[in-house]
Amino acid sequence: MRHSQFDDFHGSFDRYEKILLPNSHGFNIVNINQIIRLEADSNYTRVILSNGKKLMVSWTLKRFEKLLSLPVFFRSHRSYIIHLDFVRELVTKDGWYVTFPDKAPIPVSRKNRDELIKRLISRSDWDGRSQDGSLPAEMG
Repeated sequence: MRHSQFDDFHGSFDRYEKILLPNSHGFNIVNINQIIRLEADSNYTRVILSNGKKLMVSWTLKRFEKLLSLPVFFRSHRSYIIHLDFVRELVTKDGWYVTFPDKAPIPVSRKNRDELIKRLISRSDWDGRSQDGSLPAEMG
């Protein structure tokens, strides 16, 4: 695999706030805090932004997972990476999923449920306990 300055730019998002996403005529420059979620579509990824725009990028979700290795991003399912700050609801009835401002239900795989709860709690003021002080069964 060829190394380039482009790869260096994407190496660590601790230093950068934007990402260059290739398109048919060059690149879209996107603030990473505008990314609501990423959806796998074969060898492409659909990038959903907070302004409602959707970008199709010729990168796999796995590549995005490596690039967006920040605590705010979470691989909820084999086909999705979500931005935890945009999650509006965690639904645990009839299969687990999260919803976003655009009302899209995004599944959460069984193996990722406990980690999702921990990550959501770590980004909130709630400690995960119910009114009686007990933790949900998934966290106990």
